[in-house]
Order: sequence, then C-alpha cells, then structure tokens
Amino acid sequence: MNRKGLGRFAQKSFNAQLLFATCCSLLICCEYAAIRPCVNSLFLKTFSADIFPYTWLVAIPVNAFLVGVYNWTQRHSSIQRTFLFLVNMILLDHIFMGFFLESLPFLVFFYYLWKDSYILLLFQILWSLLHQTTTIQKSQYLYGIIFGFGGLGALLGSYYTATLVETIGSSTIFFYTIPFLLLLQPFFLLLLQHSTTPPSPPTKPPDGSFQGIQALCRSKSLQLICFICVSMQMSSTLLDFQFQQYLQKTFPVLDERSAILAKVMGTTHLITLFLQFLGAYALSQHVGVRNTHILIPCLLLCFPLGALTIPSLTLFATAMITIKTIDFSVFTVFKEMLYIPLTKEEKNQGKAIVDVFGHRAAKGIASLVILSLEYFTKNVYLWINISMLVLLCLWGLTVFQFFPDIQRQQDLKTK
Repeated sequence: MNRKGLGRFAQKSFNAQLLFATCCSLLICCEYAAIRPCVNSLFLKTFSADIFPYTWLVAIPVNAFLVGVYNWTQRHSSIQRTFLFLVNMILLDHIFMGFFLESLPFLVFFYYLWKDSYILLLFQILWSLLHQTTTIQKSQYLYGIIFGFGGLGALLGSYYTATLVETIGSSTIFFYTIPFLLLLQPFFLLLLQHSTTPPSPPTKPPDGSFQGIQALCRSKSLQLICFICVSMQMSSTLLDFQFQQYLQKTFPVLDERSAILAKVMGTTHLITLFLQFLGAYALSQHVGVRNTHILIPCLLLCFPLGALTIPSLTLFATAMITIKTIDFSVFTVFKEMLYIPLTKEEKNQGKAIVDVFGHRAAKGIASLVILSLEYFTKNVYLWINISMLVLLCLWGLTVFQFFPDIQRQQDLKTK
C-alpha cells in the first residue's frame, strides 16, 4: 500500500474511532444523568441533606478499594473484559434496585456511593484507551467533540427523567436506563476494533498495589493535576451541600424534587453542550491551557461572595449549574489535555488515583471541613463560603506559580 493509501486508511480509522468514542460518551452520560436526580432525591427522602458529609467520608475507603481493583485489572486483564464486566455489573445493580428499593429504602445509601464511582471508572477506561491513540494536536478538537456528545447525552438523560419521573416514580427509573447500558457494550467493542493501537495487558508482574501512588509521588505534573482536581471537587461539594439543604426545605415532596433536580441538571447539560462543542476549542486557541486553568477559579469566586450577601435557592441553583457546567466541559477537557504528554504508567495507574480516588477524597476533605464547622461554629454557611474563598484563591495562585515549570517538563517529554 502506498503512502496516500496508508493516509486514507489512517483517516478512516480515526473517523471511526471518533464516531464510536462519541457514541460511548453519549450513552455513559445519558444513563448517569437519567439516574442521578432520582438517586439524590431518594437519598434526601430516606435520610437528609445533613447525612451527605458522612456519606462523602465513607466514599473515600470505598473508592480507594475500587481504584486498587481497577489497577489490578489493568495488569491482569484486558481493557475489553474490564469494561464489559463493569457495565454488566451496573446493569444487574439497576435491576436489583428497581425490584427491591421500595421495600429496602436504605439501599439507596450504597447506590449513592456506587453511582459516582462507576461513572468515573467508565470514563477512566475510555480515556485510558483514547490517550494511547491520540496526539496533542488532535486532542484540541477531538476531546471537545467527545465531551460535547457526552453533554448531549447528559441533556437527553436529564430531560428523559424530568419527563417520566412524576408519572412512573423515582424508583422505577432504574428499569428505564437499562437500554443505555445494553447499547454501550457493542459501541465500545467497535471502538476497540477501530483503535489504531489497541492497548494490551502488560506481561510484566505487578509492582504492587501502590504503583499509582508511587507514580503520583514521582511526577510533578500529576501532583499539579491532582491539586487542580481536588480544588474543583471541594468547591463543587461545598456548593452542593448548601444547594441540597435549600432544595430539601423548599421541595419536600419526593417526585417533585426529582423533577426539579432533573431540570437543574438539564439546564446544566444544555449550557455544557455549547461549551464542549465551541467554548473549549475557542479557549484552547485564544486563551491557552494555563490561562484557562487560572480563569476558572477566578470566575467561581463570584458564588461564595454572593452567598455571603444574598443566600437563596436561586443563587445556589445558579452556582451549581455554573460549576457543574465548567466541570463537565472546559475544566475536564483542559485537564485531559494535561495527561497526553505523560508516560504510560502516569496515564494508567497515576491517572486512576487522581481521577477516581482524588475525586472522592476531595469530597471527603470537604465533608471534614463541613463537619468541623458544624461542631466549632454556629454560622456554618458563613464559614463554608469563607473557606471556599480561601480555596479558590490558593487554586488560582498555585496554577499561576507552578504551571510554567510543569509545562516546560511536558514540552521536554514530547520532544
């Protein structure tokens, strides 16, 4: 085959990979967006918003265990088997919850922990595959497209729930998300088939369960990415806690609250859709990665300042829509770009520690902040927002100070 023929073959393979990656992203986000508002609302009904900090603390050891299992499978099994096993486990969980949740309402506690873990693991596997077959040049528009279709799926899933939930009930929605999981499996298999360099499990013996932590300790790039992720998730958690408190007081009826949550998330995903398709690419071309990572905490400063003056459900709903929109679109796209020049070990084991365990650990740290403030102060919301102001300032200053050194190290690696 001549050079032109090879070029056409590579382009067709890349186009097919892009198509199936976007389909996987759409289906994963659609399923999660459909189930999330119902699980949150059921949790508020069975327990209360006051239990959220304790739940986020419990999530830390749960996610540490899941990251350990994931890293073990990276060394002992193929990516295909790992992904299919995970999807089918989620499917069986949906069936079980659909049948038994009404008679055993406490099960929602365990599913609340599981839902935020499995979405991260599904995307962890998807991105680990894409990072090994994508260049930095392609990532500037490729990642925006994939996240854009993910945003479209999340938008469809949110309005899917908002339309159905008041008719069929929150607990029945588990059955209505099963088709998304069934469709996801053949699309992922097609993505694997059209990947230019499909990954295979390593033949070397495992280096131990702390391989991911060791990669994090050795890499300044991973440490910066970890700090950025922890700062984002802590900020999101502090806002989420206040939003859930106001939501529970304003909408005490279960299915009505589920519908409101779905509409809030639907609005989030609608704005996210625009930012993923157009905003991320425009920012990468005209603002740059470093300046975008500085701009995000500066923008988020508006909400703790607003909460200190005019706290209300409208303010916290707007804050949640904004921070989730940024998290799901611009922040995630630009964070994923930072992984591309890293080594294979950093992308696989180290990335799992940052994206899965770091995500949950950030919620745990935020929970400790909330519980400590509840114990030591009377005006909890005042000090939550002051804490968030301090965190956002540290986030922006850290990126401003350390990003140039990290960027130079990555440039050397790519050369």
